[in-house]
Amino acid sequence: LTSLGNLRELYACCNHFDRVQSLSFKGSSLRTIDISYQYKQLDDEINYLVLEEQAFGFLHPDVNLCLTGNSIHEIPTEAFVGCVEALIDLRNLNIRVLNERAFAGAFNVQVDLRNNYIVQVDASTFPMLSVSGTMCRDAFGWNEMCSNREKESDADKCYHLGSCSDENLVRRDDT
Repeated sequence: LTSLGNLRELYACCNHFDRVQSLSFKGSSLRTIDISYQYKQLDDEINYLVLEEQAFGFLHPDVNLCLTGNSIHEIPTEAFVGCVEALIDLRNLNIRVLNERAFAGAFNVQVDLRNNYIVQVDASTFPMLSVSGTMCRDAFGWNEMCSNREKESDADKCYHLGSCSDENLVRRDDT
């Protein structure tokens, strides 16, 4: 893709990709990358789209990345390294794990993680200055739970807070 300097948009939705390799789009001039709805369900078995480390590393600044509608179990380390001012749509992916430093090396990106089932977020997932905006919501009491865990770990002396998991917080909200 790096040799296609005039290519600005890639719409490859509804195919059957099963993996995004490291640095797949590095150096491209793409402003839109849409690889939504890649998985195919066979006999009640969900095929996951696997993201390798740095899968979306070093995209063009201001890129709009759409992955919605896939089934992606986890976001790997440095998945978006080198991304600047990007809009990253991670809605409806069945994400369960945000690995350590998943957004490390990204700067001022906007990330939409709505409608996933995230049960594990490493403390280093979102380094300072990686994600912009203030649209975060307290789903299932995460703010209180994380605050309690931080106090329990004596945050002033402990530099390895580990992961904040909501497995104990899963509850049905019937209100």
